[in-house]
Amino acid sequence: DGWTPLFLAADSGHLEVVKLLLEKGADFTVPTNDGWTPLHVASYKGHLDVIKL
Repeated sequence: DGWTPLFLAADSGHLEVVKLLLEKGADFTVPTNDGWTPLHVASYKGHLDVIKL
């Protein structure tokens, strides 16, 4: 399905985990098999703090 740890953190709104993964080089541009990015899923779930990163 293409869900990476960054996707799971963005989906759940775990801001500190998202920050850590991005600091460690997680690629936020990699889409799932459906074409969604972590930004899409954070937007869909209303996690504005994650989106602002």
